[in-house]
Amino acid sequence: MSDLKLKIAASIVVLVVITSALSVFAVSTARACTYSPFDLNQDGIIDTKDVLIFAPAWQAQVGDTNFNLRCDFNQDGVIDISDAALLAIHWTWLLKAHVFIFPRTLNLKSHGNWITGIILLPAKVNASDIETSSIKLNNTIAVSSDAPVHMFHGGLIVKFSREAVIALIRESLDSNVSVNCGKSTHVTVTVSGTLTSGLKFSGSDTIRVIHSHK
Repeated sequence: MSDLKLKIAASIVVLVVITSALSVFAVSTARACTYSPFDLNQDGIIDTKDVLIFAPAWQAQVGDTNFNLRCDFNQDGVIDISDAALLAIHWTWLLKAHVFIFPRTLNLKSHGNWITGIILLPAKVNASDIETSSIKLNNTIAVSSDAPVHMFHGGLIVKFSREAVIALIRESLDSNVSVNCGKSTHVTVTVSGTLTSGLKFSGSDTIRVIHSHK
């Protein structure tokens, strides 16, 4: 077998192992998840689906056949405008995602093609609902069209141009006079995007960066 075929085979094996491990992690995270009391259908999002559960219990009191204890958010025995206001206050305008960036340590002088981003969504949100073209790193760098997007249970694995990410981080560090040259520091990056429903999501991760002046 040629060296090229060996490298391809090794890459496939690594990808399968990583994807399987992430799937297990996503499942365990979902099982350990605790939902907001306002997330009535426990899908990780407080939206119109929860309103549809809340509505039949409107103005019901303890003892009424349509009284739903879970909708009595302030626990005063009646489901009224106070409970509706609490539901509105906790409405999901931005979905929180768990984001992991690899490599965990990035040398700004390193060469390579990609920075890998792993996006995990709440347990009952489908990864297929993510508009891949909307995903941005620090609202600037789009997912690379030259690399495949891998979907697994609960999330996506995407790739960003390493060159673009390094340039963005370097620009940020060069403008920060408090950062010492030639040493390492920690940088927080944010990955955000939009679901097919129009709901936006965002998540951040912190990586170690080894940097120096050009």
